[in-house]
Parts: sequence; C-alpha cells; structure tokens
Amino acid sequence: MYLTNFIIFLFLLTLLSCGQTNTSNLKKKEKIKLTLEVIPEDYDKNLYFVQWTDTLGQSKGYNTIKRSEELQCVIKNKKQDTLGYYFGLSTPQTFAYFQTTDTAITINFKISINIFSEALNNNDNIRKEYLKRDSIPRELEPVTVDIKKELRKKITLVLTEK
Repeated sequence: MYLTNFIIFLFLLTLLSCGQTNTSNLKKKEKIKLTLEVIPEDYDKNLYFVQWTDTLGQSKGYNTIKRSEELQCVIKNKKQDTLGYYFGLSTPQTFAYFQTTDTAITINFKISINIFSEALNNNDNIRKEYLKRDSIPRELEPVTVDIKKELRKKITLVLTEK
C-alpha cells in the first residue's frame, strides 16, 4: 500500500513538472547596437564622461526621449569600485560622468523602464502591468574600455542581454 501510494505520488509529480517550462530559457535575449565614446572633461582632475547612442526601442518606432525603456549604466574600475553611473532622470540621458586615474574601466549597461515615458503615461493599466513585468533591470554584457588607448574613439558594439 505504501509503495503504491509512493509510486502514484511520483507519477503525479512527474506529470505536473512536465507541464512546466522554464520561461527564462525560452525568452529571447535582447541585443542592442551601441556606439560609445569616452571623452575627457578635465585632464588635471582625471574627469571623463562616457557618451553613447543605442538602438533600444527603435524597432518599435521610439526615439530616446519617448521610449518606454532606457539604458542605465554603472562605470567601475578594476577593483569594482563605482566611478560613475546613470540611473534615469525625468528626461532620459545618454551619458555618465566619472573620475579615475586607472587606465581601464568597465561599463555595465542595464535595460530598465523609463517611468516618465509617454508610452506608459497614456494608459494607467498598461503602465501598471509594465511596471509589474519589467521592474527589474535586465543586465547586458559588460564593456571594458582602455581609456588611454581608446579616448575620443567611437566604439561600436552589439551588446547581448545576460
């Protein structure tokens, strides 16, 4: 009796687990074409900024200001100290300032919602659903830049979601 119940339990467990799929593996990872440039702001104080253009939202007809998503970035040194960042403002930006004496930086881009987007403001229900679904930023592969060799050079990349 005990063995029969155990076998039935395993059978039911197998049936239930077969019906479930791992949606994270099925979701298509987003790719974004990005051109960035590291520009010196003040050599004496080791101040720089990184500026970028990207293709996020273009397939849906959005420009940088009106799109429902935006790129955020965190700039770090070799020790993983945060040197600078951009996390969203009322008007989306495509640059971030930082200060360093290191020769290399790593830029970590993330796709996040633009909570000020006109696309989300038109319908409150759409906005609520979007905020529930995409409230956690999606990380892209990090970019390492040698700021001494690649200063003021436009670097074009295709970044893939992690």
